[in-house]
Amino acid sequence: MARTPLRQTDPAQVGRYRLVARLGAGGMGVVYLGEDPTGQQVAVKVLRPELADNPEFRVRFGREVTMLTRVQGVCTVRVIEADTKAPKPFLVTEYADGPSLSEYIDARGPLDAGMLYGLATGLAEALTAIHAAGIVHRDLKPSNVLLTPGGPKVIDFGIAQALDTTSLTKTGITLGSAGFMAPEQVIGKAGTAADIFTWAVTVAYAASGQPPFGTGAADVILYRIMHTAPDITAVPPGLHPLVEAALAKEPRDRPTAPQLLSQLTQSTAARPSVGDGNLTQTILAQTWHPSAPRAAAAPRATAPPHPTMPPSGTAPPAGHRSSRRRTALLPIVLTLAFLLAAGGTAVGFALAGRSSGTHGPAGGSTTQTRSAQLTPATTHGTTTTPPTSPASSTTAPATTTPATTSPATTTPATTSPATTSPATTTPATTSPATTTPATPAATTTTGG
Repeated sequence: MARTPLRQTDPAQVGRYRLVARLGAGGMGVVYLGEDPTGQQVAVKVLRPELADNPEFRVRFGREVTMLTRVQGVCTVRVIEADTKAPKPFLVTEYADGPSLSEYIDARGPLDAGMLYGLATGLAEALTAIHAAGIVHRDLKPSNVLLTPGGPKVIDFGIAQALDTTSLTKTGITLGSAGFMAPEQVIGKAGTAADIFTWAVTVAYAASGQPPFGTGAADVILYRIMHTAPDITAVPPGLHPLVEAALAKEPRDRPTAPQLLSQLTQSTAARPSVGDGNLTQTILAQTWHPSAPRAAAAPRATAPPHPTMPPSGTAPPAGHRSSRRRTALLPIVLTLAFLLAAGGTAVGFALAGRSSGTHGPAGGSTTQTRSAQLTPATTHGTTTTPPTSPASSTTAPATTTPATTSPATTTPATTSPATTSPATTTPATTSPATTTPATPAATTTTGG
């Protein structure tokens, strides 16, 4: 239960117990965290003034205290002391450190199947011990179940029974909570079978995180309890038959607490036991983990981070390194192709210039300038074979000088993407025998 500081209106001491903090408050009183003279922590419940002012309740509660001290269950808090004659009656029990079932579910959601089975077994064991002492709880609900590291602990038993026969039930104090009451309890008749019904409602609530009879106005919920079936679809198959049987509308049709406990523990009878052979403790040792993550939230495979995903259009991760190598080599290959092509073109120009022999300086200068301007086209891997189409010669100026018809003037016709590897552009293929004759043939067509 959550601790909050004491308020100015709260007492600093109750009996021999020093109060340290508030643990909670309900319809019957306020619960405090206290310490006995040795420093041992205890839970101190101070009853409401309405109860203190009713002599009928004091007498009834005094008788119940004797029975409360006889309850010795694994999953019930031990009653240490009670004072029904004090100005403010109080009850002292062992301190169970842990959230209530309702607080736990609000924070973490429904219980997983294993922990739910431990809860069902623990509550059945607690009711078996309470009923064996002649007590009916009458107010079993999620806020009266604490989830401690060792198992569930049922609290507040006995007080409702002491209150049930007093006139206070007719003056504003309601026994039970809407949604967690048995049909017979709605009409004022509650025995041990009513606790079995609320056991099933509590288990179903823990399985789904929602009250099985829904929510809404109290009278609407009570009508559903009396006349409609609850929603128990979230209860696992291993518990479903027992929960369904315990929710019978007729009290006589429900199992008893010992029968529930026997059914729940029979599967562990042949297993090694813990806790002096107590089967409930054996089950709790196998299923109870209130501080551990839910089983459904166990480590699961997650998608790789976005940076590791290959971008669109790239190779998958397995070939990523080879793709990078190919990309890195591409500029080198293009550079070599450019150098080879440029070298072949230069050789061709030199041979053409040498064959013209008597060309003037102006013609040679024009040839060099044009070849320099057209050189970038060779970076795309173009071939350097001189064009043979006579029509290309029409782009040259009208002159009879052979130098104007050098291969450099016809290079643009070959700037389409090459279909052969750069190896075909080696200087060896541009011998004078193949390039020189083509130049005179072109000049004779322009000289007329």
